[in-house]
Amino acid sequence: NQGGGGGGGNQGGGGGPLIDCSKNKWHISTVIEDRMTCTNSDEFPSPWLANPGFFFHPTGDACCQKAFGGDPACAKKDWCAEQGGGGASQGGGGDGGNNDDNHDD
Repeated sequence: NQGGGGGGGNQGGGGGPLIDCSKNKWHISTVIEDRMTCTNSDEFPSPWLANPGFFFHPTGDACCQKAFGGDPACAKKDWCAEQGGGGASQGGGGDGGNNDDNHDD
């Protein structure tokens, strides 16, 4: 008996409200220390909402491509993952699929 699998890696652990990042888009980080960084945080200037197609992107890679010309030095800061939020962020995830070791006994 293995006592059930460990849940998905993006569950908040009950320490607070689960953050729904499914609507968060990627944008240039506004944190001064974050040079050449894209993030999916909810911290950005509100005027950016007036032109979302310019400022917001579906993935970190798309943000780096649009904002920094695809420069490999562009960093992707997955704020949602750091907060324990759910929803699609970078297309990684998939942590629940490898827990099945095919032993049904």
